[in-house]
Amino acid sequence: MFIVNDYTTAVLLCIITMLCWGSWANTQKLAGRSWRFELFYWDYVIGILLFSIVFGHTLGTLGSGGRHFIDDLHQASWSNFFSAFIGGIIFNAANILLAAAIAVAGMAVAFPIGIGMALVLGVIINYAADQKGSPLWLFAGVACIILAILLNAAAYRRASRTNLKGILLAITAGILMSFFYRFVAASMDLDDFAHPAPGKMTPYTAMYVFALGIFISNFFFNTLFMRRPVSGQPVSYKEYFAGPWKTHLVGLLGGLIWGLGNGLNLVASGKAGPAISYGLGQGATLVAAAWGVFIWKEFSPASAKTRRFIAGMFVFFIAGISMIVYAGSLPGSALPQQPPVSVIFDSDIGPDYDDVGAITLLHAFADSGEANILATMASNKYEGIAGVLNVFNTYFHRPDIPIGVPKGNGVSLRDNQHWTDTLLAKYPHAIKTNSQAEDAVTLYRKILSQQPDTSVTIISVGFLTNLAGLLKSNPDNYSDLDGRQLVERKVRRLVSMAGSFPKGREFNIYMDSTSSQYVTDNWPTRIFFSGFEIGVKIKCGLPLIHNDAIQNSPVKDVFRISIPQAAEDSLGRSSWDETAVLVGIKGYWEWYSIHRGSIHVKPDGSDFWEPSEVGRHYYLEERKAPSVVQGVIDQLIMHQPK
Repeated sequence: MFIVNDYTTAVLLCIITMLCWGSWANTQKLAGRSWRFELFYWDYVIGILLFSIVFGHTLGTLGSGGRHFIDDLHQASWSNFFSAFIGGIIFNAANILLAAAIAVAGMAVAFPIGIGMALVLGVIINYAADQKGSPLWLFAGVACIILAILLNAAAYRRASRTNLKGILLAITAGILMSFFYRFVAASMDLDDFAHPAPGKMTPYTAMYVFALGIFISNFFFNTLFMRRPVSGQPVSYKEYFAGPWKTHLVGLLGGLIWGLGNGLNLVASGKAGPAISYGLGQGATLVAAAWGVFIWKEFSPASAKTRRFIAGMFVFFIAGISMIVYAGSLPGSALPQQPPVSVIFDSDIGPDYDDVGAITLLHAFADSGEANILATMASNKYEGIAGVLNVFNTYFHRPDIPIGVPKGNGVSLRDNQHWTDTLLAKYPHAIKTNSQAEDAVTLYRKILSQQPDTSVTIISVGFLTNLAGLLKSNPDNYSDLDGRQLVERKVRRLVSMAGSFPKGREFNIYMDSTSSQYVTDNWPTRIFFSGFEIGVKIKCGLPLIHNDAIQNSPVKDVFRISIPQAAEDSLGRSSWDETAVLVGIKGYWEWYSIHRGSIHVKPDGSDFWEPSEVGRHYYLEERKAPSVVQGVIDQLIMHQPK
């Protein structure tokens, strides 16, 4: 699906939203020459629903990022489904009141008062729920918009209009309108559209469910307005079906225009934050007021003072919207933009030394606030591996990170270059023997049971021994759930350096092929694979070993000892494991695309890929040159402890 990856694009989409939301009511004005707004409104609602379906099957399905529309709809939890659905009901109640206000008072009054009120309250509500954006500039913008609303109301009263019905309808619409967006936003995973949490919806699915709420509730709301209109005589469904098709098309066009704006606004909300995307989108008030004043001449004729009020309204709206946009662009205004990724790191550290680069990247991300390391696990069981992990955790000032090792059957394979011996002799570590570390499966159960649901990312850069044991584990004093149930509830995704794609035989898979087969067949959440072919081309470590400013570093010592011992490492060591950490914390989309399907492991440890639109597995494919990723990793493995 299409995903927004930067703030500038998000703002651009919100500006398109502003134009769409501020222009759809022109279709009501056009149809209103011969067509009551209640009848127009049915076509408008149908247009929104039709757009949501097309939106989901096009931008919501094309491409490899995120979950495709139909898949996402099938996996959505009922709580999130109803959240978006209720948002549609609330919106429809508000919007039909706004349409009534337009019919009574015109666009230049209904929008600035109604949607201006919704903007003020909505920004406050959405900011309270997800605090992205500088509060100083955000609420200064809100204050300007309040002034614009007051000036518009004053201009309306001065323009020889004594009927308060239009103002009251607009105010009621605005109050209701301020609440709908939060329900829709709550149904989505705003922090990660590319890897949305299980049960959460993408913007495309949320838009469709939201539109369903509008459509179904319209049978109640619009029927009520048809029978008890705010002005004129009641109208019937017979009159609606007898209407000319051209008039019906005008209403459908209005719904399509509004739907386009809403869809783009939801897509932008992940990067801009709901307060800013909602607030900027509601700048539609300015657009609608311009249509009403300059095209429909709704204040004509007007006195000089009324014209000054109108001019002031435009000035304060422009200032307010500009402040809201600026609030989200300040470098420190929304930190942290995303919560740190809670990680359990599972490594066979020893047979190869790209694991050292991987654990260094992980600590670098923890120092930058992007990762929270819950535990470091060994999937290898040679004596001393727990101490090696403790060396790195201690070096990076996190000596208390829990460490787990396999206590049952498992691979026992150490390094040929003897860098582990050097580290254990040279650097401090409280854990001296594997017996001092906890059983890996028990530690997994303990850590997972303490975490919020669907919050943990497991990064595996070794054998899948521990993960198979976790899946097979029984309920214990930490959790009443068995292993598979515990993983399904607590784990967001597994990122694994394993496999060769689309087929091959790779070390981490075949060294414990039984566990690999069990995990790939039974793991209940998504697995992202960084295959052998990804890391083999990324040669890292030379800038580290030639950096004289870095001294007494176990990371540098490992690369310094190991690189000269292998001719194939003359340009640096292949960075298989580092790519898994990079993707696990930062996401894949900046450097890679993905293929969806299922990996199948044969008894001999070879693997092959089966493409599928409903598979839970994904493997990476290069989107940028390996040299680009190499530059990122080389910089990160030179990270020094804070």
